Amino acid sequence: YRTETGGLTGAEMDWYWRRYLPDGVPTGPSELSPIDADLSGLPPTLLITAEHDALRDEGETLAAAMAAAGVTTVASRYLGMVHGFFRHPELFDASTAAVEQVSAWANAWGT
Repeated sequence: YRTETGGLTGAEMDWYWRRYLPDGVPTGPSELSPIDADLSGLPPTLLITAEHDALRDEGETLAAAMAAAGVTTVASRYLGMVHGFFRHPELFDASTAAVEQVSAWANAWGT
């Protein structure tokens, strides 16, 4: 949140948290964050992050926690990309690569 602002800023995430959580509930309680949950038994997971995304570190921490819990996990960081890049193939060539990666992953795992 402090260093990356591509496409999503820390201030915007604070805004989202304030709307998501009822008044008086602190941000980030373990009931709302999968990072602190029991992750064992989850299905194989592909987790994609973007280099310049405020959520990058949380996503990569979650991927590491899933792998540590024995979940088959593939984590990919798309260098130079911002939050939501995969939705904009007209702007980012990496969008096509990310969508193809998701498609290949889904096909490989029969989903």
